[in-house]
Amino acid sequence: MIKKYSIPIWYFVTLIFTGALLLPHFIWQGAGDYSISFTQFGPLLATLLLLKLKKDENTISEIKNGLRFSTHNILWYALSALFPIALTGISAIVLTTFFDSQYHVWSGTLVFYILNLAAMLLGSIGEEIGGADTYCRHSIKRHLRSSVV
Repeated sequence: MIKKYSIPIWYFVTLIFTGALLLPHFIWQGAGDYSISFTQFGPLLATLLLLKLKKDENTISEIKNGLRFSTHNILWYALSALFPIALTGISAIVLTTFFDSQYHVWSGTLVFYILNLAAMLLGSIGEEIGGADTYCRHSIKRHLRSSVV
């Protein structure tokens, strides 16, 4: 049944995990003031659960291999780090120069900034591995229409 209805099941399980991961934002309301978004882990958790239920060791191995550091990809690692920083800087300049937007400065220690950066990176990795990169990509082979959704 999981193989036949994998796309709708994946969306439903992702919705459940994402909803459950929204609860900490209500408990720690201050988390929304920073870059922590627990809901980004919903697609990853749904993907890992369904891959385990389907016993799809090939895709799990593919995920592990994709997360390994490779010297062949140094340029892409650098670009993926510098490009968002550059875009954030450009948008900050545009917003403060042309739109008189107020800049909200975080007040925290170095540890605070490191933890926020780690939360952003891990959340983004979790979201991409779960949704776009893994489950949908492998399922589109059977369900081309799901790519439109």
